[in-house]
Amino acid sequence: MDVPLDVLLFLSAPVRLSGRLFVSLQYIIDRDGSVQHWYRNDYAQDRFGAHYRWRPWLFFDVEELESLEKLINRGSDQDLLKWRESRLNIFGLVAVVVSSRVMKKQAKP
Repeated sequence: MDVPLDVLLFLSAPVRLSGRLFVSLQYIIDRDGSVQHWYRNDYAQDRFGAHYRWRPWLFFDVEELESLEKLINRGSDQDLLKWRESRLNIFGLVAVVVSSRVMKKQAKP
């Protein structure tokens, strides 16, 4: 069991859940089978053990963790650097949006 990873995933779950409220109907209808795939996810069971289903915060991250692990183990250095650069660009954009909102709130009297 990866306690630090579990703690981080647990703490960030509310943010990811609130971001997915807009697409919650898709999870309810489940046309793509993502919820059913969760109950028989071999990667999650191998990585997090038999009780992975009782960690609902993993539901949002398992596919990304699996693809990242494959990228690290099987991808080239160039692919990994491209992935890193794309993540840095995404986080940079988020930082710009958040800072502009903070500045806008501080400017109001």
